[in-house]
Amino acid sequence: GPHAFEYYHAHCGNEPLAQIAWRPPGRDRFEVVPESVFGAIARFQVTGAEPSPAHAGLLYAEWEPHEHTTLQGLHLITMKFKVPGNDPPRTYHWNFDDGRTATGNSIEHLFVRPGSRTVKLTARAADKTVATATFQIAVRPHWSQTEEWPGNVARQQKQTLQKMDLAALPIQDLAYLIRYANVLQDHALLDQIGLACWTRQKEISAADANIFYTLVLHYLDPQVRDYPRAEEACRAALALTGADPLLQERCRLRLAELLIHFRGRPAEAGKLLNEIQADRLATHEKRQQQILRGDIAFAQGELATARQLFDAINTHTTVTDPQSMLRRRGRLEGAQLHLARGNLDEAERMLRAVIWDTPAEQLSIETGLALLKLHLARKEFPLALTRCTSLLHVAENDNARAELLYHFIEINFALGQDTPARAALAKLLKDHPYTEPAARAKDKWPTP
Repeated sequence: GPHAFEYYHAHCGNEPLAQIAWRPPGRDRFEVVPESVFGAIARFQVTGAEPSPAHAGLLYAEWEPHEHTTLQGLHLITMKFKVPGNDPPRTYHWNFDDGRTATGNSIEHLFVRPGSRTVKLTARAADKTVATATFQIAVRPHWSQTEEWPGNVARQQKQTLQKMDLAALPIQDLAYLIRYANVLQDHALLDQIGLACWTRQKEISAADANIFYTLVLHYLDPQVRDYPRAEEACRAALALTGADPLLQERCRLRLAELLIHFRGRPAEAGKLLNEIQADRLATHEKRQQQILRGDIAFAQGELATARQLFDAINTHTTVTDPQSMLRRRGRLEGAQLHLARGNLDEAERMLRAVIWDTPAEQLSIETGLALLKLHLARKEFPLALTRCTSLLHVAENDNARAELLYHFIEINFALGQDTPARAALAKLLKDHPYTEPAARAKDKWPTP
C-alpha cells in the first residue's frame, strides 16, 4: 500500500537536482524510482496575481525550462514565460539580456547559453506603461526531458537561430554558441556566427580568443575551404594580447601552413614556426611543425634540406619495410582511382595519410601530381600554384616538366596572371616541343 517518504535536503545557490533510487525485490541493482509510483497530494496553478495597494506597480510572472538540446555538456535551452491572468487587460513586453524582445502574456524564448540571465517585463495599457519588473532567472536544462537531442526540438531551435540577428547577441553568448555549433559541425550555422563575429570583432577580448581559433578550424574544414578567412581569423587571434598562449601557438602553426601552401610566402612562415614554443604543442602538432619546416625548404627549392628534414621525422619508425611500402602504394593507387572517379574527399584522405606517414613522399612526382590534380579539380588555384612551383624543382625528365609547365600555364590563366602564363607557354613550346602537353597547349592557347 501507500507509504510516506520524507526527504530533507539543504543547498546553497545554483539549481538543485536530486534523484531517488530503489532496488525492488529480485533485482540486482538500483533503479530510478519512476514518477508514476508517487501519489499526488495536491496540485496548484496560478490563475492570476494582484499586487498589494502599497505596491500597485509590481508584476508577477512565472518561468520554467520547456525543452533543450545538449551536446557534450553544451545546452541550448527554450524557456517558457507567462503572466497569469490579464485583468485588467494589458499588453506585456519582454526584454531579454541577449538583446531580443517579445510581446505577449505567454511566450517562449531560446537562450543560447545557460546561467543567470536578466529579463525585464513591462506592462502597458492604453499605450501607457503601468508597471515594470526585472527578474534574475536561472536558465537551465529541462531535467525531466528524457532525450538529450530530440530531433524536433533541434529543428525548431535551428529555425529560430536562422531568424536571429546573431550580431546583436552579447559576446559571451556568441562564444558559447560557436562552441556548440563547432561540436555539431553545422557549417551553415558557423558561417552565420562567423559573420556576426566579424561585425563585432573589435569587442572580442583576449578571454574570448577561442572564437577566432574555432573559426580557423571551420574555414579550413574540407567542406568549407575558405582559406583567406582562415588566415584572417589566425591573425585576429594573434593580435589579442594576453590570449591563451597554447591557442596562439596553434594559430601560428595554422597560419604558417596557410602562408606556405596558399600564399606562397615560405620565408614568413619560417619566422612564425621559429616563434612557436614546441613544448606547448601536442605530439601530432609537433610533427606538423616538423613537416612544415620541410615544406618550406621544398617550396624554396632546397631539396637536400627538405629531404633531410622529412627523413628526420621518421627516425623512430620504419617506412621502408615491405608492409609500409605496400600500404603506401595501395593508398596512392586508391587516391588516383578516386580522383579519376571524382571522389575528391576520399582521394584527399588517402593522399594526406600518405604524406602524414611519409612526408618525403611530397618530393615524389607521382604523389605531387596527384595532389596538384586534386587542387585543380577543386579549383583551389593558389594551392595548386604553390604545389606546381615546388614540383618543378624535382621534375627531372622532359615529360614530367612538360606536364607541370602545362598546369603552371593553366593555373596562372585561371588566376588572371597572363604574363607568367604566356612566359611559361613559350618555355614549354621551346624546351619540350614534341611532348603531349605541348600539343595540348597549342590547341588550348594558340599563339598569334
